[in-house]
Amino acid sequence: MVDPAEVENVIRDLIDEFLAEECESVIQINQGHCEEFAERVNESLDVELTIQSTADIVGGEFEERPEPWHVWVFDEETGLSYDAEHPSGVSAWSQLNMWSRTVTKQPPID
Repeated sequence: MVDPAEVENVIRDLIDEFLAEECESVIQINQGHCEEFAERVNESLDVELTIQSTADIVGGEFEERPEPWHVWVFDEETGLSYDAEHPSGVSAWSQLNMWSRTVTKQPPID
């Protein structure tokens, strides 16, 4: 089992790297660099966590990406989902800020 504090430390270090190299904010990391970010989180840990994506939630193939597309890290043992905006993790993927931004941009269903 990986310690959530270790995951948080790895994510915070990677945020610093991404901000120094190619991104202006954590939102930008999550909107265009999230897949690379999630992979690098896993590479930096001694234990491999599950990488989840929008397709895991709504279905679809990689080539038929639903928009917006998002990728994050999920720890099956703790039930926490992590991305650049949530280095401490959230207890449900639906609590990731990406989802609330998406919902507010969607037109209402008639």
